[in-house]
This record gives sequence, C-alpha cells and structure tokens, in this order.
Amino acid sequence: MNKLRNRSGAEMPRSFIFFIFLIASIVIDEAIKIFVRNNMYLGESIHVIKGFFRFTYLENRGIAFSFMEDNKLFLIFMPSLLIIILSVIYFLKRKEMGISYDIGSGLCIGGGLANLFDRVVYSSVTDYVDIGSFAIFNLADVFINIGIFLLCLNFLFFRKDEDIE
Repeated sequence: MNKLRNRSGAEMPRSFIFFIFLIASIVIDEAIKIFVRNNMYLGESIHVIKGFFRFTYLENRGIAFSFMEDNKLFLIFMPSLLIIILSVIYFLKRKEMGISYDIGSGLCIGGGLANLFDRVVYSSVTDYVDIGSFAIFNLADVFINIGIFLLCLNFLFFRKDEDIE
C-alpha cells in the first residue's frame, strides 16, 4: 500500500506528505529569516530564556562554523548537487520505504533548499537560533538534522509501509 487516506476516506498519495514537509520547512524558515533581517540589526541578540536561548542575527558566508566562506561557487554547487541527488533517490525509493522516509526526505530537501535560496539571493545564510554556547544556526539546519534522523530510523527499522499500517 502506497496511499494514505484523508478524513473523508479518499486516497492521498504518500508523496503528498513529502511535499507538505518540504514546503512547510522552507516557508517556516524563510518567514523567520525575513522577520530577523527586517527587525534586527546584524549581531543583535534578543534573550528569550535568559542565559540559555536567544535570537541572534548573523549572516554566515560559509557552511558550519563559517567553514569555506571564501568559496561561494562551491557552496552553491555542492548543496545543489546534493539536493538533486536526494530528490532522485527519494522518488526512486519512496514506494519501498515508510512514511518516515517521506517526512525525513521532505525536511532534508526543504531545509537544504531554504539555505540554498539564502546563499544564492543574499550570498550568505541567515542564522538566528542561539542556544547556550553552541554555534548559531537556523531552523533549516534543524529540519535537515531531524530529516537525517528520520531517514536513519527509516533505514534501520521500517520497510514497505510498516509504519503506515
């Protein structure tokens, strides 16, 4: 079975779940980035939970921890290639995987697209989540990591719609 049913009993393709998570991850992350860019100045921090959680506005011209910040072409080409590869793999394997595969793939690809959009349009990625003394990141990064976790769970534990039944 590769279909889900909505409340009225009509069948919905499982890829619908993938697209919902893909679009939601892009929209949520980009909405927050627009808010941060328009309402905060670079380097500003707003304390949400004193001493632990802050919104801090940074522009990251590299990848994690500003690594490779002087290599813009690479930072656009590699994520683009990974997004294409992940998308092809998703559509080739989706029928034999569980729903966590749809959700995880949607989150990974959506988060990757959100950060790639920033890199292409702004030449940097807007980061804003500041927890403790950890690096500052954004929700697209969180979506990518949650997606990877769900994909790992799917490959380890679920096959052939076991998690849909």
